[in-house]
Amino acid sequence: AANSTISMVASDEIREVALTLAQDNLDDDAAEESVSHAMWLIKEAVAREELSGPLGLEVADACVDDDGYVRSLSLFLNALVLEVEAVADASGTAPTHTCKNLAKAVCHLIVRSATAEPHTEVDMVQEAMDILAENLQDEHVLGSIVTESFLTVARSPISHSNRGDYGPALILAFHMHQIAPPPVDDADQKWNSSKEDPSEAFRRDVMDLFGRRVFVLGGSAPPATPEEVLLAAPLIMELTKEEFDGAILRPLKFKLMSSPQETMGTLAAFVDVLAEADNGRYVDSHLGGGTNLVGVALSQIKTENGMVGAAKVMAALAKASPAKGAVAVTDAMSEDLRDSVSSQDETAKIGLCLGLEAVARGLLSLTDEGIEDEIWNELAEDVAIPALEDVGGYDGANSAAPWYELAGLDPPPPPDDTTATSGYVSQAVASAAAAAPDPPVRQSREDKDRQIKQAARGGGAAAGAATRPGAQHASILDDRIARKNTGSGASVASSTRSSSNNNSDRARKENAKAAAAGLAVAGGAAAVGAAVASRGADPAAAKTRGGGASAQRGGEIDRLDQRIASKQNGSSAPGTSSRGGSSVNPVEEDDGYGNGFANEKQESALDKTGLDEKGFDEGDRAAPQQIASHGAAIIPDVEHGIDEGGMANGGPSVDYGEFDNEEGLAVAVAVSPDEDEAFIPAAIEYDPDSKPPLLKNRRFRLYTIAAALLLIVAVCGVVVGVLMNTKKKGQFDLQYVNATDRPTGSPTPAPTPAFYMDAVGDTIYNLVGDKMYDKATPYALAADWIVNYDPMQLGPRDANIAQRYLLAMLFFEWNGMDWTECTPTDDPNDIDCEATCYDWLYGDPFDCDKKRWLSNSHECEWLGVTCPEDRSVRGLELIYNNLNGTLPTEIAKLESLQQLSLIENFISGTIPSELGSMKHLFDIELNWNLLTGSIPEEIYDSRILFRINIYKNLLTGTISPNIGRIAALEGYHVGENALTGPIPTEIGMLTNMGYAQWNDNQLSGEIPSELGSLRRLRQLYIDNNNLSGMIPDEIGNCELMEDLWIRGNNIAGWIPDQFYDLSNMFRFWGQDNQLSGTLSPQVRKLVAMEDFTIRGNFLTGTIPSQFASLQNLTALWLHFNDFTGTTSDAFCDQLDVSLEEFFTDCDTTQPGNLPPFVNCPCCTHCCDHSSKCIEV
Repeated sequence: AANSTISMVASDEIREVALTLAQDNLDDDAAEESVSHAMWLIKEAVAREELSGPLGLEVADACVDDDGYVRSLSLFLNALVLEVEAVADASGTAPTHTCKNLAKAVCHLIVRSATAEPHTEVDMVQEAMDILAENLQDEHVLGSIVTESFLTVARSPISHSNRGDYGPALILAFHMHQIAPPPVDDADQKWNSSKEDPSEAFRRDVMDLFGRRVFVLGGSAPPATPEEVLLAAPLIMELTKEEFDGAILRPLKFKLMSSPQETMGTLAAFVDVLAEADNGRYVDSHLGGGTNLVGVALSQIKTENGMVGAAKVMAALAKASPAKGAVAVTDAMSEDLRDSVSSQDETAKIGLCLGLEAVARGLLSLTDEGIEDEIWNELAEDVAIPALEDVGGYDGANSAAPWYELAGLDPPPPPDDTTATSGYVSQAVASAAAAAPDPPVRQSREDKDRQIKQAARGGGAAAGAATRPGAQHASILDDRIARKNTGSGASVASSTRSSSNNNSDRARKENAKAAAAGLAVAGGAAAVGAAVASRGADPAAAKTRGGGASAQRGGEIDRLDQRIASKQNGSSAPGTSSRGGSSVNPVEEDDGYGNGFANEKQESALDKTGLDEKGFDEGDRAAPQQIASHGAAIIPDVEHGIDEGGMANGGPSVDYGEFDNEEGLAVAVAVSPDEDEAFIPAAIEYDPDSKPPLLKNRRFRLYTIAAALLLIVAVCGVVVGVLMNTKKKGQFDLQYVNATDRPTGSPTPAPTPAFYMDAVGDTIYNLVGDKMYDKATPYALAADWIVNYDPMQLGPRDANIAQRYLLAMLFFEWNGMDWTECTPTDDPNDIDCEATCYDWLYGDPFDCDKKRWLSNSHECEWLGVTCPEDRSVRGLELIYNNLNGTLPTEIAKLESLQQLSLIENFISGTIPSELGSMKHLFDIELNWNLLTGSIPEEIYDSRILFRINIYKNLLTGTISPNIGRIAALEGYHVGENALTGPIPTEIGMLTNMGYAQWNDNQLSGEIPSELGSLRRLRQLYIDNNNLSGMIPDEIGNCELMEDLWIRGNNIAGWIPDQFYDLSNMFRFWGQDNQLSGTLSPQVRKLVAMEDFTIRGNFLTGTIPSQFASLQNLTALWLHFNDFTGTTSDAFCDQLDVSLEEFFTDCDTTQPGNLPPFVNCPCCTHCCDHSSKCIEV
């Protein structure tokens, strides 16, 4: 009686005392008194049980200061120690419900201390570890119970109410296993392995669970928050490189694929903790490649919602790996920043500026810690700063500032804009501020040169426009030339000046351009000779040969002009030059001798010279002033023998009259009597009325040359096309070469004969077509390896060359160098490797000796490749080997393939429809990958498929009605995807179906009655969907059914009597539905039943006593229903033989003080019909 009274007092007082300890206004005396009272109270089991319930969470929420948190933590842990001691005193080894709940309260308190405001400054995790060590050091039995209690908390599904609890739970479990490992016998029994050290096995499982909890592998919940990651820092700091690559990277990859944006903050915090523990090098091998942390962050940093988190990841990677990581993130962001500037992608530009600034500030923080790297200066000067200078404005200036500081440079002054805000403005503000002047940027010598040249080009046009009015000098030049010619000189000059304004202006401009380019322009008084280049001068000042004057030639020139003009115009009056009066522009007119054509060529040539309209290059700075002062300049033509005076080098002086005609024709030259015997063909044979021979016609010659050139180009094009076509079909000419880091273990292969490359190239081309020429792709890499590096050097007549190439292509497609087992080495003769193989039917692992991929061995001996005696590939089985890539369509070229098993890898993309055309393929296992898209309809064209396992991917779409066409199908597993729609009734056509896992999708509709046709069905998982309706009566026809899961749907109605005919069924999970009615006494027919769970429905009546006859029954969960009545002693005696768990609604504290629904003296757990169950 006294003990009962004490228990009641303890139960009543523990609440008040516990909440008092959580207060923040206790003085030392009151606190000491409350602690002493609490320690006395928790000696009673009822007080500990009370504390393990809702009171524990209430106490945690009541804490507001460090003292309150520490006092409450001490209370919970001491209660846990006392409860564990009580369990051990009762010869127990498993934690009780109170142990687990107290452990949960401890974890919840620690999480709240780190996440609630205000944060505690006490290291609560370390405080808990100290208390446990003080009480349980080397207490192996007690320690194992505490360890299991915390592991139970860590294993609980993540929900809003227990977010983050797994962190301290795993840390404390890990700590307890170190200070009080379980007894040897218990450990051997628990891990069931004599080959593996128990501590290593425990560590492996803890780290694996930790990775799955942080990144919520396989769940839709968001990953851990940065606060949760920091709370679990002690565990992160314990990670080895192997544990990081396995336990952490695998769930991280999945989460990056499914929820990259939400994962950024988690990843940044995780990497920061790694760096703090000097383990930042762990990320070096994952910056690119299959994991590609930089690439994922880069894709997110260019989005509005992901840029902040991704910028933190970039900074964290750079700090964790100051050399390799800093280079990778800076190069990637700088390159994309330039692209975003050119494409005017404002969102991407802002995010990339933010990321680069974050990286620079992260590296600066390392310098404060005494860490520096020479490569940072190069990154700043050559990569980051030039990219940010291209951005300009405040965003570019602010983001570049820390990079200038990192490089030890003075940053340019900021833009003079008082309205501008700091960087990373929104897109609207950025657009409004776009007109602000860009800050001065630091330029290299090359940039300055380029800017000067661009300015020169831009200024040339302006300068040219400014000097074009100088065309007035043309008349002066005409007069000067006319005065050199007696008689008709004035007429020539006059006729030139009397031309129409339109034609003369246009001619002046065109000829000025031509003169500036150093080209020959015919017309007026111009002739081929020294370049008399007055910028903007008349055609009369273009080019002339000669320099001396001869008055005797004036009349001849005038008469020649008259004759030519009369020939051109027909009606021109004698004595009138062809340059005068006519409205035809002499520059554009074609006189039959190709002059017009020549002028056209001259104009187009100017466009290609790269000079301004005045003919100056960038370095010719004195010329404009020279021309402005003198009107013309004589430029020597060394190539054509013209000196600075306009004279032909070594030749006589020829005056103006030689080329005074628009055709540029030579005229007779007066000779002295001493030269009568000299033969002057031009003077004797010249006749202005006659046409020159056809071969001397300039247009004819030009057209002939052009036609010949076109013909040559056409012939060359045909030849090249034929050669390219031939090369594609046979010749092999890849330029990609794999470089080795060090000398190989065997001699480099000798050059491959051309005929061999041609023949092998034909074989490869027939397999993959033009893809073999796409450099750096798996197709090209495999071809390069086959031809240049394969030690076996197969030829086109070798039967296995096609499959060897295809396997090599798959190796490169799936990033074979990153595989966990049997990757090639530098020595092709290093062929042996130890690996893990799997039973093809049941998946059981076993050790095996295999050959490395791409080694000097037959491909049938490579890991995962199976071949029969004919040495053709029949099986490809690469399970859990870190494959990363897609399924290429060419896999169907392995025509003899029967089994494709790529379980638990990182295969992404879609399922190729070509798999349906493989005549021998009967087993497809692609479960636990990252496949997307829908299940291709072509798959259902196969008639021999034995198993399709695409469980746990990211597939969408529906289950096609065409599934009924695969008559041989025995296993169809599509669970844990995102499939929708109903279960097709055609499923009833699969009479050989034995195993079907369709759980955790979004399937809807009713369970089809056609399932009753599947008489060989042994396993059916359709749980966690949106199915409705009733359990069909036909289910009883599945007489071989062993395992049936329908939980988590909306299935209603009663359980049909035919259900109880499933005598081979050992497990039935029907919980969380809307089933009603009663359980039939026919449950006695379920003689194989081991686990019968039907909680959370609306079942009524009494619990059938016939359950007692089920000798194999170990778990009976009937709670959260509406059962009533009492279980008899005889019933309990029979059940007690094998039953381990028996849940019913038998709690004596039912809501509303109602009596318990079921009186059950032999239940292991009693529930209150709502949500709470206690262990009896």
